[in-house]
Amino acid sequence: MKLLIVSLHYAPEATGNAPYTTGLAEHLVERGHAVTALTGFPSYPVLDVNNRSRGMLWRREIMNGVDVRRRWHYLSPHQSLVGRALSEGSFLLAGLSAMTLPRPDAVLGVVPSLSGGLLARLLARRFGAPYGLIFQDMLGQAAEQSGVGGARSMSSFVRAGERWAARGAAAVGVIAEGFRPHIESFDVDAGRIHRLRNWTHIAEPAVGKTAMRERLDLPDDAVVCIHAGNMGYKQDLGNVVECARLATESAPALLFVFVGDGNQKSRLEALAARYSLSNVRFLPIQPKEQFPSVLAAADVLVVNQRAGVTDMSLPSKLTSYFAVGRPVVAAVEPDSETAREVQASGGGVVVAADEPEALLDALAALADGAPVAERLGRSGRAWAAEKLAPEPALQAYDRFLDAVAGNQQSTTDDGTDVEPPAARTAGAEVRIGASRMDSGNFWQGKSVMVTGGAGFLGRNVVGKLRERGATQIFVPRSDEFDLREKRAIIRALDEAKPDVIIHLAAVVGGIGANRARPGTFFYDNAMMGIQLIEQARLAGVEKFVTVGTVCAYPKHTPTPFREEDLWNGYPEETNAPYGLAKKMLLVQGQAYRQQYGFNSIYLLPVNLYGPDDNADPASSHVIPALIRKFVEAKERGANKVVAWGTGSASREFLHVEDAAEGIVLASERYDGADPVNLGAGREVTIRELAETIGRLCKFEGEIVWDSTQPDGQPRRAMDTSRAKELFGFEAKIDFEEGLLRTIELFKAARQRARTALASRDAIARTPMAPESDERELAA
Repeated sequence: MKLLIVSLHYAPEATGNAPYTTGLAEHLVERGHAVTALTGFPSYPVLDVNNRSRGMLWRREIMNGVDVRRRWHYLSPHQSLVGRALSEGSFLLAGLSAMTLPRPDAVLGVVPSLSGGLLARLLARRFGAPYGLIFQDMLGQAAEQSGVGGARSMSSFVRAGERWAARGAAAVGVIAEGFRPHIESFDVDAGRIHRLRNWTHIAEPAVGKTAMRERLDLPDDAVVCIHAGNMGYKQDLGNVVECARLATESAPALLFVFVGDGNQKSRLEALAARYSLSNVRFLPIQPKEQFPSVLAAADVLVVNQRAGVTDMSLPSKLTSYFAVGRPVVAAVEPDSETAREVQASGGGVVVAADEPEALLDALAALADGAPVAERLGRSGRAWAAEKLAPEPALQAYDRFLDAVAGNQQSTTDDGTDVEPPAARTAGAEVRIGASRMDSGNFWQGKSVMVTGGAGFLGRNVVGKLRERGATQIFVPRSDEFDLREKRAIIRALDEAKPDVIIHLAAVVGGIGANRARPGTFFYDNAMMGIQLIEQARLAGVEKFVTVGTVCAYPKHTPTPFREEDLWNGYPEETNAPYGLAKKMLLVQGQAYRQQYGFNSIYLLPVNLYGPDDNADPASSHVIPALIRKFVEAKERGANKVVAWGTGSASREFLHVEDAAEGIVLASERYDGADPVNLGAGREVTIRELAETIGRLCKFEGEIVWDSTQPDGQPRRAMDTSRAKELFGFEAKIDFEEGLLRTIELFKAARQRARTALASRDAIARTPMAPESDERELAA
């Protein structure tokens, strides 16, 4: 899907909701979606963290595969009602420029800010697309509970905006259950409200406690109490400074460390200076890779909220606090969302808000009771592992997106339901030859089995099916169902009871792999397909979709390849075993159609490329192989890259998202016996391809062609007119844009792997001599 996410806050902002919006966007890109993020310039908790946006009205960046579109908005140096209103209003107006962007399939808005919710609805209406809202905070409640002068009087206006934004949403996500009653009060059905969790987004501490304290110049014998994150009005950290003043006499071992920034930081520094507090330190925003180790250097982690703040928010810092295994002391209202989360985790204690004596008592008790502190730390860490792990949290967001995309209904301003554009414009079923152009939901009530559904192409096909409303999707995994074995196929069919099978599973590879293992490529692909078609026929499957390969075409087929030329010669030699094995499934499907009336269709995609393709040098296809070579050469500072062949051969490449769309369209609309090409309609030589990838990777060296290696088939380019005529398929993704997105994702994946490896190595090298440190890390 093409997705538009609207959020005022985004990376490189490292606190608040920015890490979760950024993480969600990058997760969706990894799932194969094309994601655009409409956001502001970095501003939280301090203005312009990169100091690059001064004087800019807009900027476009590609960040880990996400197309980030930044828009200027007003930023007030002081927190005030007028400043916040100007910030929201300016982002709302600037964000309307996104109406000129390409149409997304769905829009996601993140609240706060209110403008993010309003823009989501306005842009969704403009594009005729469904939208969903994710409430990270309840702004109406925040205005009422904040204590900021004049904010209470504005809360009814803010609630009206939240209500208008939420009522038209296909689905509404809340990060805390306490938000649910407020969303329901907006006349949003309970069934449209989804519980979403923020997740732990920090790595394991890479530096030991003692070493980190030495690096931060914190005494090793102090009881370090850290507050990390925004220092704003809502946090009311004057309460913690007052606690520190009281501690100078009654608990001198306590050291209070404020990590981060915010519009109240200078006031807090002035307050600590006025009291001449030597037990208070202020540290700047920490580098992402160091932040977990900073938290782990604490003995206690502190959360503080202004008295009166109850159900408006759930501090994002808790996900990081629990993960490092340190006890948490929360000075908050006892009926607040924060109190409920801390108590549910078992990872901390709750004391009254705005009572510095109570906060001091709790901190001193933990300083004196090491076993209690260790128990709380272990419980918090276990809570993070069970409830706050990224994978289950992001899976919930996947289901949320499915709910958004699957519910095309929208509402007018007065709350009446209106039909989606597709329903208003579609007519009766129109038949074209052996195809059908049908606006109805083909997948409703159908069970679909997608072999290879966890693979490169399969994940995208499954995603497209979910977009279309398919709810019964079965993906047989190879470790449980070996589709070369008849019994495994029968078990899979018995479990799935499919109405439709889309057969994508295949043993595939580039020229090198085909030359090295031709027997494997022939046997495995033939046995999987032939037995699966036979058992599907016996099981009464309504429709069988076979996805073949362009390698089935004869070596010297005239370009562009036309389906009627499929039998006019022998395939290119290195690809022949694989190509012929897949080609036999066309013969089988046509024979079964003739004898048994079995509805089997056959599709011929060209070379695919896109996110998460196999880049293993031993088995990868040409695009991921070249991307890897150029990226690694750039990293090493090499002055040349060696490419196989002469570069004279040509290929056509289809983005995997386009291929998935073509497969699903054919499944819905085509019932004919003839094979159908799926391609992009653009032929490119391997030399031109290599030069383009090198340029996009910013490689400035020489490309050396190894002519001792084979070129493969001389030319490949498809005639795709049959697909357009029979089921309305045309490729949409620009080739160079698709390449750039693929390169960025490959580089991001390498960086994540490198960071994870470095973290593991650093942990292994960390001195663990003090027994207490070892226990804390183990917890």
